[in-house]
Amino acid sequence: MNAVGLPIQPTGRLIPHGAQNWSPRVWAALTVTVIAVSVTSWIYFRKRSSDRSVSVWRSNLVVEILLQVGILSGAMLISYWNTANLELFRVKGLDHPIVALVGESVVLNCSVMFRLQGRGLGVEWRNLRTRAVVLACDDQGGPCQSSRNGTHLLGDQLEDGNVSIRLEGVQASDAGMYQCTVFSGTHSSYVSMHLNVVALGTKPTLSVEQFNETSFLYTCRTEGWFPEPALIWKNSEGKNLLPLSKVTKTTGEEGLYRLEIQHWTAQVVPPSVTCIIHNRVNNIKKVSTACTRELLPHTQFYIGETEWKHIQSFSVSQSLDMDTANLQLGRSDHLTSMAVGSLPPLASGPLYSLQLSPCALSSHAISSDRAYWEVEVGRSQEWHLGLLGQRDDDKACGEGSTWVWTLSRLNKMVYGVTGSPGQTLVLDNEPTVVGLYLNHLRGYLSFFDAHRQLHLCTLTFDSTKRLHPIFCAPSSTAQVHSNTGSDRGV
Repeated sequence: MNAVGLPIQPTGRLIPHGAQNWSPRVWAALTVTVIAVSVTSWIYFRKRSSDRSVSVWRSNLVVEILLQVGILSGAMLISYWNTANLELFRVKGLDHPIVALVGESVVLNCSVMFRLQGRGLGVEWRNLRTRAVVLACDDQGGPCQSSRNGTHLLGDQLEDGNVSIRLEGVQASDAGMYQCTVFSGTHSSYVSMHLNVVALGTKPTLSVEQFNETSFLYTCRTEGWFPEPALIWKNSEGKNLLPLSKVTKTTGEEGLYRLEIQHWTAQVVPPSVTCIIHNRVNNIKKVSTACTRELLPHTQFYIGETEWKHIQSFSVSQSLDMDTANLQLGRSDHLTSMAVGSLPPLASGPLYSLQLSPCALSSHAISSDRAYWEVEVGRSQEWHLGLLGQRDDDKACGEGSTWVWTLSRLNKMVYGVTGSPGQTLVLDNEPTVVGLYLNHLRGYLSFFDAHRQLHLCTLTFDSTKRLHPIFCAPSSTAQVHSNTGSDRGV
């Protein structure tokens, strides 16, 4: 064995490179082929010679004899090689890549085949990427040596023929092609296999920073990946944002990847972005999607035309439910508007009176997963719009059975969630038509200035409740119109 642990090539035998790995069947087939060629050529020569004169036959006889001697000598040499090969062996490993997770252990399989008993075996494991010898054991029964901590043979003795090794505490630096070489005396055989190391990083986190109503910075961050993952970065319309983004990739001391993707938009604000980190080795993806309204619930920004049409596609018609309206309210004939004192009073009292006075609910609870409706508030100084949640078995609004999520205007824009501190919202332009968009599945209610397509705020709610739109006009001069799809063409 030489200085680096590789077996010395055999001397004194003319064995072709790689022939030591041939099986006995291959040698036997090669011997039979050579003998068949010899016999066939001799028969062909005899047939041709029978048709010629004696002098020609004698002159060609020497050539034919030399030819047959060469062919039979080749058969003898092959037989000699075959006899030498009976002393050899070959090793077998996995024929597919091995996958290991960072921090765990992995077994690299290698076993000896067609081996004669009674001969000592040596083994060497080498990382071909780094050229480092991972583990080496000589064929004289000496102790094995390892250059990597946590590496050892699976079997206690090499005579078992199992020369597989276990790598404990796999790191990213362990990835690469490995070669298992087994030798005995001057004979050797080897097999190569590929080890893929995988580290599944964190789920990507998304954030949004706003600089003005049309300028936002979207950021996706993740870390702890190996090998370098593929990135998918798109908006709600499926447009690829990577060509317009800045991607920063760094590696830590352990060789794991940390990624940051930043997308700056100064014109159209995407309603949502999706960041997908894809480990292609084991086809695992981690996905995060962020809606701008959810990340910036108290921020004003313009909605793109495509997203606005999408929101309006969930329009529902609304009418007032006078059975739950306050006695102070007047109503229109079509039950689509209400006011205090400016409309004819109700002919009879309601079955239930709202505690938020004077208010009314819509005539039907929202049954769809998504809904959009608009309310014309005009120049009213005070109004409350939003949702009232009820238990399924209670349409009345008694204490302890209702929850209200509203946006209110009290000389300035103020909104809040029942039971939570109110937030102050200041706008340069007061809306005259307020659009409300309900996403029941995600549990949020968004308010818009419908004329300007401007997001005002987004409130979260308990999506397990039965939800009724609620309309309140406390001022004696206030008038609120609940617009149906036919009224506004929405």
